[in-house]
Amino acid sequence: MTLRNYLIGMIASVILCFVAWISILLNVNPFETNWRGFSLFYLSLFFTLVSFFTLLAFFIRCKISKHPAFSLVGVSFRQGILFSVVLTGALALQGFKMLNWWNGVLLLFIVLVVEFYFIRQEEGV
Repeated sequence: MTLRNYLIGMIASVILCFVAWISILLNVNPFETNWRGFSLFYLSLFFTLVSFFTLLAFFIRCKISKHPAFSLVGVSFRQGILFSVVLTGALALQGFKMLNWWNGVLLLFIVLVVEFYFIRQEEGV
């Protein structure tokens, strides 16, 4: 797969996931739905955020980094997933009225530990 095809696919993914999220947002009543409605909401939001943050991180890295663009795809994708986990996890915890400062800090700490693990593995240490 070429870099151009990857970017086109990610842009299409952002658009499709955003349309799905908006559709769920407009058509699902949160006061009458069951767990399926909430899980569709959070999954579509998660995939929208993953695609968006992956593209955002990739373009920022391309502007800043001197590495070839194709070598930045994996790191951008991983960080897009981790940032989306933090945002969607915090929103889900807030939706279930379980979010407080120490849960938020714990969620952020777990994601940072995972990111530092991957950074260590890339360095070969």
